[in-house]
Amino acid sequence: MQGKDKSVCYKFIDIPATFFYAGDKCSSVSGGFLAYVKDGFSNAFFQEIILDTMTDTSVNRWLGASSNGSAWTWTDGTPLTYTNWAKGQPNTDFQCLTMLPTSGQWYSNDCNSQLLPYICGIPALSDNDQATTNVRPTCPIITTSAPLVVYACDSGWTYYNVTNSCYKVFHGQNWTTAESICVSNRAHLTSIHSYSENYFVQEISTAGIGLPSGDDLDWIGLSDLNGDGVYTWTDGTPFDYQYWNQGEPNNPSTTLCITMYTDTNGIFGHWNDDFCTRVARAFVCKMSARVK
Repeated sequence: MQGKDKSVCYKFIDIPATFFYAGDKCSSVSGGFLAYVKDGFSNAFFQEIILDTMTDTSVNRWLGASSNGSAWTWTDGTPLTYTNWAKGQPNTDFQCLTMLPTSGQWYSNDCNSQLLPYICGIPALSDNDQATTNVRPTCPIITTSAPLVVYACDSGWTYYNVTNSCYKVFHGQNWTTAESICVSNRAHLTSIHSYSENYFVQEISTAGIGLPSGDDLDWIGLSDLNGDGVYTWTDGTPFDYQYWNQGEPNNPSTTLCITMYTDTNGIFGHWNDDFCTRVARAFVCKMSARVK
């Protein structure tokens, strides 16, 4: 389905999902994304389509914006230049954007606990066999079947459906000992490969508010053990995502291990390089989920 912008197609998905799972499902089609609403026309278009064609119009739907605690941005990194917040919104306790179809107004919802329908945007396909002036964009297909495989974690571990992995928070060790404890549990210190996974890890390991500087740091599985600026994950997965705090990493030519800030302040979830011998507040282990 296309709106005013014929270069983008939209798919309205009724299968409920978390914000991050919805985003991953949209991006499973090349160039796909949770829909952006950058003007009043787009907002009215989405509202009208849902009211006219969807069965349940009383349930909020995910849109592709989230907050880092201080500013809201679309998932392409651009700021919200148009907004349609309901009265009293956004709620600063929740960080991901939804729209209520009956009013078209926006609400902030919990990214991980809320299972909601969503709207995907996908770049339209052009018929390259036609002359450039007569190109007619067409819409690709997103499959929306619910997953058939059911995954599970051991007792005390938390499952995250986006990565099909299990996570557990432990406390009070240096980096080397923390990794050894993870290995003894058939896991490794957690690797992180996306914003959504980083958000999930920070949420399960949140320290609270107002801890003294440095007391809120948790070990993750990233390190530069040779001091050569080459970072690796203990589980051997690629170093394909990073979320450094401003000015980090700031200890070149030193053996370093990486922590995450978990106090709910302005640098919540960002990474810091640290000495591996430090005893951190906590650490997060990660293992693959098992099929039930």
